[in-house]
Amino acid sequence: MNEERSCIGYSTTTLDARDRVAGLLSLLYAQPFSVIIRLTADHVVVREKTVFLRLGKEPLELFAELGNLVQQIAADRRRAGQIGQIEAPWLFPGIRPGQHLSHITLAARLKRLGIRSLPSRTAAIRDLTADVPAAVVNRLLGVSTSTATSWAKGSSKASYAAEVARRSSSV
Repeated sequence: MNEERSCIGYSTTTLDARDRVAGLLSLLYAQPFSVIIRLTADHVVVREKTVFLRLGKEPLELFAELGNLVQQIAADRRRAGQIGQIEAPWLFPGIRPGQHLSHITLAARLKRLGIRSLPSRTAAIRDLTADVPAAVVNRLLGVSTSTATSWAKGSSKASYAAEVARRSSSV
């Protein structure tokens, strides 16, 4: 069987493209669901054959498969159950005209796939800041420099507890 499988056992060819994009943005780029649902077609930049997504101050170059998926959902922005062909600006349109998908709905959809916002973002931020300077993470992904810096320092429950203890003893 040659069917492509994701790491959690779902066929990547049968998953909804929006769920795939949202999950990848959370897992790879530490994007919270509240940011993902507010993305519009204006956030998508195509230069030659390369797709970029504006998550921070500068557009982020997407790897080819994700870029293709983003282009696909940008091209089809009709609401679920919509009558007519009016396109919404949102990459993740909601069921109400002119509104984006709610973060609660997105969270429920991705939870069924085993993707939870906070653990996903935490893992992604830790991974990204281990390889990329905090200022770059801030410019490309919109993650605050202080958050990226604290994760780059290996912030954990133990280091957090140590920091709290230091603050308490200096008061």
